[in-house]
Amino acid sequence: MDNNLNSLKRGYFSNWHKTVRVLFIAVYLIVIILILFSFDISQIQAVLEHHQKLAFIIGFLAIFVSAVAFIPTTPVTISVALLLGPFQAALITGLGTTVSSLVQYQLGRQVGDVLNFAERKSRLPLKLGKLPVDSPLFLFVVRFLPIGPIGLNFLCGACQISLLLFLWTALATNLVASAILAYGVEGVTRF
Repeated sequence: MDNNLNSLKRGYFSNWHKTVRVLFIAVYLIVIILILFSFDISQIQAVLEHHQKLAFIIGFLAIFVSAVAFIPTTPVTISVALLLGPFQAALITGLGTTVSSLVQYQLGRQVGDVLNFAERKSRLPLKLGKLPVDSPLFLFVVRFLPIGPIGLNFLCGACQISLLLFLWTALATNLVASAILAYGVEGVTRF
């Protein structure tokens, strides 16, 4: 009788846990849709110029929100680089995209759990289930592909790779890519 009650409790909490995860995913998608419809780079540039003392925080939040919502962060990075300089822009963009990567990683984890990705991974077409997702070299290379970082964030979460491995590779590549863009803007503006 006691085992039967425990199995009922486990089933109830398992269903409840999946429901919460699905709600988390739905809320995330709704937020993305709202951001996509209201995102305006010219407004962000005006706010950055008007509130220069808060530019670091505003820039970070703008980078974070745009990265989470799959909006390219390049225009915001350029604006911040022109306003604050390349070092600050690289730091703001690198940190903002890394924090958004963690959000996408966690969402990928939730989706992976709900869809039982670990079990289905071996049946993916084109041997995609055998990708070396837990390899630092693979993580570095894929992050520099055009759509690589976003898909990789979700895939790493779904595959449940080590959070430490994910975090340091994401931070390193995001800082390098941000520095290349920010210092490139400074180089172009000098001519």
